[in-house]
Amino acid sequence: MKTDAKLAQELNQIIQDRKSLDKRETELKEFFKTRMSNLGTDTLSVGGILVSMVAKSRSGLDAKALTIALGEEKIAEFQKVTEYVQVDVKLEDAACEKVAA
Repeated sequence: MKTDAKLAQELNQIIQDRKSLDKRETELKEFFKTRMSNLGTDTLSVGGILVSMVAKSRSGLDAKALTIALGEEKIAEFQKVTEYVQVDVKLEDAACEKVAA
């Protein structure tokens, strides 16, 4: 059975690995986006992998503009708050340095 310390270290390592993987994913997607744009195509077949660019859009509401236009009280009627608990993971040395600063 793993100790709490081992589990905390494993959790920290997983978080660091995921950050590294996310960064690499972004770099590779940008590479292929640039490559496809330079080739004038939106799809590449490379080594049995199909890489495609798909144009999408998303929309959102400008909360600040709505608040100015309708007032805080009116906006508050439609505001939804979700409460949750977040688990933060940091190496103790880094956390201590921030507290000491």
